[in-house]
Amino acid sequence: MKKLLLTTVGLVASSLVMASAPLVVSFNQAEAIQKSKEGRDVFVSLGKQKEAAEKELQEKAKSIQSRMQIFEKQAKANLLSQDAMIQKQGDLAKDYRKLERLKVAMDEDLEADRKIKVEKLGLKLAEEAKKVFEVKGAKVLLEARAPGVLALTVDIDITEEVIKKADAKYLTTKQKTAKAA
Repeated sequence: MKKLLLTTVGLVASSLVMASAPLVVSFNQAEAIQKSKEGRDVFVSLGKQKEAAEKELQEKAKSIQSRMQIFEKQAKANLLSQDAMIQKQGDLAKDYRKLERLKVAMDEDLEADRKIKVEKLGLKLAEEAKKVFEVKGAKVLLEARAPGVLALTVDIDITEEVIKKADAKYLTTKQKTAKAA
């Protein structure tokens, strides 16, 4: 009888504990990337890289444009031989094509760098989401924007909690790095 009573009490207690734990929690990784301090720092850094690349391209374009103006003045004043004109025209055209290729390469490099940084941050945030998920004792963790999720009613959205925990880790790491430097 005591054994049956203890078993019944144990089942009731475990069902109450299970009822209090959320069944489904969601996490919005894209939102976390945008709102986290590290995410903001990543995007600021990428913006600065883009500005530096654009400045470099503008300086090279100004140089080519300046050389083009000098060439045009020399051509109008008949200061160049036919050979020299052909050579300078060819050199300017070649430099302009190089500039166009450099712009494409810089854009591709910036996009690749953005993708790497965002994916790395996404992995960090996903790990933090898993930790929060485990602490919550939930049964299912869904990425809120995952393909195939057409509608979602969740017990708890842990995105903000993940952002806070990730920010705390990031700031601690950032402070340690600053002290070391």
